[in-house]
Amino acid sequence: MAVSKTATNNQFARTSLTGLRTVPLPGGPDQGIEPLADEHGRLWVRPIGVVPDPLPNTFQSIVIAQAQFIAIASEARLQNLIGYIRNMAALPFWIHIFNFNAAPILGQGPDIILPMAANQIEFSLAIPYYFNVGIVVAPSTTELTFTPDAGATMVGTAVMSVP
Repeated sequence: MAVSKTATNNQFARTSLTGLRTVPLPGGPDQGIEPLADEHGRLWVRPIGVVPDPLPNTFQSIVIAQAQFIAIASEARLQNLIGYIRNMAALPFWIHIFNFNAAPILGQGPDIILPMAANQIEFSLAIPYYFNVGIVVAPSTTELTFTPDAGATMVGTAVMSVP
C-alpha cells in the first residue's frame, strides 16, 4: 500500500501501488477491481444516492431585436439568462420572466421580476428555475404586472435544460 495526497486538499488516502483496489462483486467474493485515482493522482469519488438530472438535454436560445423573448414554448429549467434592452423609453423598468408559451399581455403577472436601475440596460439571471409551460422574457414599465414599452427590443441568450 502507498499513501498519496489528493490534488485538491491535504488529506491522505491509502491506495495500492498499482492504483487499483479490490471491490466486492454482487453475490460473490472480492473479485473485481476499480481505479482509485486518475492519471494525475486525484482520488475518484463515487457519491451514493445522487439522483441524475431529470432534464439532461441542454440547449441555448437566442433573441435579437424583438419586443419579447420566447425562449421556449414547453417545459424547461432556465439555467442562465443574459441580455440587454434597447430603446427603452420609460425609466425605471423591470425584466419580467413568465411561465408562458406565448407573449404576455397587458396586466399579467410574471413569475420572476428583475429590477433595472435607471442607467442599466443589461440583465442576467443565473439561478436555475423550473417552468412547466414555457419561458418568456419581456421588459415592462410597471413592476408587478406587465406593461409593454412599444419601442423596446431585447437582445439576449438563454441556456435551458429540457426533458
